[in-house]
Amino acid sequence: MRGPNFNLGLNGFGRILRRGNSQQTADSHSNVVASSEQSGVDGVAKIIGGVDVASLVELAVVRENGIEKSALDPRRYSCLQLENGLQVLLICDPMLEKSAAALSVRVGNHSDPPEIPGLAHFLEHMLFLGTEKYPDEAEYSTFLSDHGGINNAFTSAEETNFHFDVMSDFFYEALDRFAQFFISPLFKMDTTNRELQAVDNEYSRSLQTDAQRLWHVF
Repeated sequence: MRGPNFNLGLNGFGRILRRGNSQQTADSHSNVVASSEQSGVDGVAKIIGGVDVASLVELAVVRENGIEKSALDPRRYSCLQLENGLQVLLICDPMLEKSAAALSVRVGNHSDPPEIPGLAHFLEHMLFLGTEKYPDEAEYSTFLSDHGGINNAFTSAEETNFHFDVMSDFFYEALDRFAQFFISPLFKMDTTNRELQAVDNEYSRSLQTDAQRLWHVF
């Protein structure tokens, strides 16, 4: 909040909340502020219409299958762990026409060995270039585009993320193609030099961007 109200403190906060409410009396305002000064954060809760904020939070948040969500969120959530240790969050929203999936690997460019900078980003690229089950490197992207979907991936400092969406009727077929990235990628030698060049080009283009400069500073 800017201007004259910026540094009003707790008392000013109480006055701001009541601006325009002619039914609040001076006595009630004084009582609220006094209560606020005595009880700290709990006093702030009393300022907001005399309702305890913690109680409001309890009403606003519900638990479903051990997951906290907004009480206004109609989607269904479930969390499970596969036999291989992979943790999965499932979200169901029957109102949507598309389905989507993402997989995040907790390895990013901070994990690159000093002698091979860019390794995590390079591996991100290579996973798209064919698998044992679907050896055509265009299979995945073509299938998605033919069925109203898109895909992408990114490598950050501490994770690599792969994701896609597609019309719901074709989700399981798309998911099978997606899963093969992490089961049996081909890593063909004839694509290695091409992707090394692609990664280097992406890095070179980003050197002068403000985002990249900030990343190097922090």
